[in-house]
Amino acid sequence: MLQTLFQFDPISYLEIDTIGLSNEEIIQLYKDLNAKIGEYVLLKLSDQLTEKQIEHINAVDSQQMLELMHSFIPNLTEQLIQQIEAFKKDYKSG
Repeated sequence: MLQTLFQFDPISYLEIDTIGLSNEEIIQLYKDLNAKIGEYVLLKLSDQLTEKQIEHINAVDSQQMLELMHSFIPNLTEQLIQQIEAFKKDYKSG
C-alpha cells in the first residue's frame, strides 16, 4: 500500500522490470508513467471540480496544478494515494 507521495517512483511502485533498458529509456518510462498516472488521477478527481477550476488547472504547470488542487479538494493527498493505488490495480489487471 502506498503510504506517501514523497519521492514517488512509478517504476518501482508498479514493479516494472527495467533490465535491458538504457538510462534514457528508463528516464522516458518514468516521465511517461508519471504523465499517465497524473492523467488518470485528474480524470478520477475531476468530478469534484467545477469547469472553471479545471480550466485553471489545465493552464498551469504540474507544481502549480498540485497547489491549486490542494486548494480545491479537501484531503487531496489521501485521495491521490487512493487513486494511484487504483491505477496500479488497473495496470496490473490490464
